[in-house]
Amino acid sequence: MRKYLMIVIAAVILVYVVLFSNILVPALKIAPGGKQEALSLPFQQTALYVKEYGNELTQEEHGIINAVLPVDEIAGLYVADRADNVKFKYKQSATGEELTDYFLLWLRQFFKHPDVYLKAFFAITDGYYYVGSERAALDLYTGIEVAEL
Repeated sequence: MRKYLMIVIAAVILVYVVLFSNILVPALKIAPGGKQEALSLPFQQTALYVKEYGNELTQEEHGIINAVLPVDEIAGLYVADRADNVKFKYKQSATGEELTDYFLLWLRQFFKHPDVYLKAFFAITDGYYYVGSERAALDLYTGIEVAEL
């Protein structure tokens, strides 16, 4: 019975994904999202890093981030519970090499200040596990002021 249920669930998910992606989205003329949609979390982490530790950036690091995001703007655009302000600034012209350099820097900065990465992670994902809390738990545990919904 359990195997049958799993097959039914998988079939429903597959049908939904196929119908949604291949029929509904094109029929409604919804434009596909860019790379920045999948990069919301690292972009948020970088924005908070720049906000809290921007004075520590070397010229090289500044240039690496600036090839992908406007480094002089993202700290001011950072909002803890939503990534749109930062991800909309993604430079679509960034090359694969520039993105690789960005992610190598992103990883180095994680090891330098992991607290920033954790704050940004919990701030952007708390809605998945603090359902109905009105974000009070996030404020209590991280000290981040969260924009009112």
